Amino acid sequence: MPKSHPYYTGLSRRRSWPKPPPEALLWERKTTSKWCDCWKHCKGGRWVGKRTRARHLAPGDESEQDDSDGDEPVAHDAHEQQKVENGLDGHITPDDNEDEDMYEDALHDQARIIRNLMDGHYDNPEYVDENDNMDPPGRAASPNHAPSPTRTPSPSPPPEELPQTAEDMPVPTLENLMTAQKFIDLLREARLDDKYSKLSPEDIDLIRNPAREQLSLDDPGFRLSLDIFLAVTGRASQKTYSDIRDAIHRYNPTAEMLTYGILTRRIKAMTGVVPIMHDMCINSCLAYTGAFHDLMNCTYCGEARYKPLRTSPGEFDQGAPRRQFMTIPLAMQAQAVWRHPATAEDMSYAFKELQKVLEEKQRNGGLPDVFHDIVCGEDLLQAMREGKIKEHDLLLLFSMDGCRLYRNKQSDTWIAIWLFLNLHWNVRYLKKHIRPAFTIPGPNHPKHMDSFIFPSLHHLAALQNEPGRLQIWDARDEQQHSSDPYLVYGTSDTVALADMGGWVGHNGKCGCRFMCGLQGRHKFHAPTYYPVLLKPNNSEHIPGTNRPDVDINELPEASEQRYSQNLALVLSSRTATEYRANRLATGITKPSIFSGLPRHTPMPRLFPGDAMHRDALNLPQLFISLFRGTIAHSEADPPSQWPWAVLADDDVWQAHGKEVEKWGLKLSRFVAGSRPPRNPAEKMNSGYTAKEYMTWMFNLAPGLLYKHLPRVYWKNLCKISYGIDIIHSHTIPPDELLNVYQKLREAVLEYELIYYQRRLDRLHFVTQCVHGMTHMAPEVVNVGSPAAVAQWTLERIIGDLEAEIRQHSQAFANISKFRAVWWCLVGVAVWCCMVLCPPCGYHTSHAFMQPDTVPSAIHW
Repeated sequence: MPKSHPYYTGLSRRRSWPKPPPEALLWERKTTSKWCDCWKHCKGGRWVGKRTRARHLAPGDESEQDDSDGDEPVAHDAHEQQKVENGLDGHITPDDNEDEDMYEDALHDQARIIRNLMDGHYDNPEYVDENDNMDPPGRAASPNHAPSPTRTPSPSPPPEELPQTAEDMPVPTLENLMTAQKFIDLLREARLDDKYSKLSPEDIDLIRNPAREQLSLDDPGFRLSLDIFLAVTGRASQKTYSDIRDAIHRYNPTAEMLTYGILTRRIKAMTGVVPIMHDMCINSCLAYTGAFHDLMNCTYCGEARYKPLRTSPGEFDQGAPRRQFMTIPLAMQAQAVWRHPATAEDMSYAFKELQKVLEEKQRNGGLPDVFHDIVCGEDLLQAMREGKIKEHDLLLLFSMDGCRLYRNKQSDTWIAIWLFLNLHWNVRYLKKHIRPAFTIPGPNHPKHMDSFIFPSLHHLAALQNEPGRLQIWDARDEQQHSSDPYLVYGTSDTVALADMGGWVGHNGKCGCRFMCGLQGRHKFHAPTYYPVLLKPNNSEHIPGTNRPDVDINELPEASEQRYSQNLALVLSSRTATEYRANRLATGITKPSIFSGLPRHTPMPRLFPGDAMHRDALNLPQLFISLFRGTIAHSEADPPSQWPWAVLADDDVWQAHGKEVEKWGLKLSRFVAGSRPPRNPAEKMNSGYTAKEYMTWMFNLAPGLLYKHLPRVYWKNLCKISYGIDIIHSHTIPPDELLNVYQKLREAVLEYELIYYQRRLDRLHFVTQCVHGMTHMAPEVVNVGSPAAVAQWTLERIIGDLEAEIRQHSQAFANISKFRAVWWCLVGVAVWCCMVLCPPCGYHTSHAFMQPDTVPSAIHW
């Protein structure tokens, strides 16, 4: 069917909602196509061309050996495949290499979806009317006719037949889903000695047979060398250490001080820090790991993996990799911390506290005395009840985020870390306890994040698949134990979480990070959805947006069963059109690579909300744009008519900025942290930090704007400030949490009524951070303390690593191959050798859980 056919031109892009094609054109399909019920090619029934049907039914024809003529959409190049993965809208057009019948199916599916939407089935565009047989008016369905094509875009099973768990999922047929599933399958089969591990036989032997002796520093020469090494690392170069060694030898020729090379080898043997390099695309598109392990060229940009090596005139061979990134395995580092009685006792905190909280909940009728840490969260407690957590098991948090090293040039870099949740919250976030997992050098944003995450997760999965699990030697009882690592959470900001979790972005129809299923509303001809509860006025012409009001009390919480059913629906997609429809309806783009781990918190609870970016950046910046009148608006709705735009006047704004700086200096360090808020009128665009935003908007603004804001807007701001203050507190009593739950839900409804006011042109006033407030209190019940799993730690780590770059000409190599490795070396060395005092120069190097409750002067 040519592109100029009226059936094709009558369709437009998704969300444009054109008029349905005439019934005559729908009947034309039945006269030009035949119904084929072969199972091999048509899965039991499909409309195909006449010649295709004859070929399918012909005995012993050539198609029996050709499995490619089906309804699996194949991306013919990297660009087209990326369009499918990213969900780019567009028409499905016939291609010389594609089955013409697949194209006809796509047109038929689009026509049916559009017709259902125009008929009023807004919540279910895949609705199929059992009485609709596509016959033209005036003609009855013939019993001799083939079955009517009144079906969904593919024979997806109905909801009651979808798998209830992740173990029984449909086999994907789309290329992007097949690739994601391949990475998951490789994780489920991971072993320490397979080709994806890249560990040496010696390292594998050390993991399976750990050292059975306590760490000590009895050698005075090694102790002297280590003290000086720790003192200069991060502040000086290797040459500085060598110069100090030479000076000591001149003063005392008999002094035993190790050379730099010998010292670093001994530290690596003591700490178990073994960096592993992996090949990656020179443009940062993908990493040659997992399903891409054997590729020789990037599937996105086509660049070669290796440098050409000239062997003779006119002949070239495979040379060195053009670019690599580094991962640091976790096993030997975890073994090292159990080899000292003090550090081993630190690692037993979580197990003992979980037992204590379980007793409290049993005594109090299901509630702990107070929510104060992740050990009070239901996610971890449920794993404890099911026997998944034992005394020596390693409890892990994986956190990932991106950064730009330089403001004025493309320099994207991604950093991931591990956190030991076994530790007490007072020491868990110290710099010495944080383990870098990998660094992805830029300068571009990765296009296939799973391939970069795969090596770190493969190592963890291999430990979980080991017959004897991870073997550790406990210095307290001098016995060897089995430790079964358990991934408690994976965290990131909203943008990166879409890659980690396999979800749509926050602008998607089902873009809620808590997977509550709320369907967003969008403006006419606009692709961005907003999580608005109240139906806007004058929206009857926009299907999906004109749905009735949503009851805020009926929003469901995340469910493993519902997630599995939605994922099964996406995996069962057989065409790009059906995939887009299923993705739109479920908010899921692909199975998460984390689901391949044998032991982890069930999906989607594995990915909690990020309280830092939501409460310390997104919400304050939203209110600032409202109070200043800088948020986008229509010409018919000028800020001069907004009663809440009290800071739009420049004189008032300047005076307010001075008041913020004045009273910020008077706040205690406990409230303002290490940096009180500066004058936002002067410094807001000059590196204004998340903590400054949070202190300004939720500690100072309610008082400073009391005389400026109208009463209803001021009360709404106070309710939100109260809720965020409690949510970010270290201890939260259950009765206080219930009050916060009520106040925040009141605040969300009030916000829509007083700011959005059911106006279609103000739909963008309601963002995901506003909707996220409805989930704040339930999230405390699940995670125990949202601040404990927020991005405060990783953001501070990124800042410290950026500050430690010494060679800006090779910044990416410097931050990955040197800084991250030495971070691990120094951290494990300082932690394990408890006889060491905090070395000089590290008193200001720290990371923290969150600024309101933990002092910023935390050392190594």
